Amino acid sequence: MLNNYDMFVNTILNIFRKYAERLLALKLIDIVRDVIRKKRYSIRTEQAYVDWIKRYILFHNKRHPKDMGEMEISQYLKDGVEMSQEELLARCLPRDPAGQGRGK
Repeated sequence: MLNNYDMFVNTILNIFRKYAERLLALKLIDIVRDVIRKKRYSIRTEQAYVDWIKRYILFHNKRHPKDMGEMEISQYLKDGVEMSQEELLARCLPRDPAGQGRGK
């Protein structure tokens, strides 16, 4: 069974393969939205995919996804998971803005 990341990666790679010639003439986001709407996915799914793609492109210094492959996708997902864990840890640790210990 595929997890959400695998489904996302497979969907995006299929879009790239199917619409490679259109990528040169159209914006990637427009193509993704078109495909998602033709598949009758929900608007929330469309928004989530578009947000993931935008973050992916920004993560790789605005390189076009047609110039990247599975290695860049894996790097993005790996770094994203690590950042999420750090953020979660930072949120879970007790904050002590005064620099004093708890319980004193």
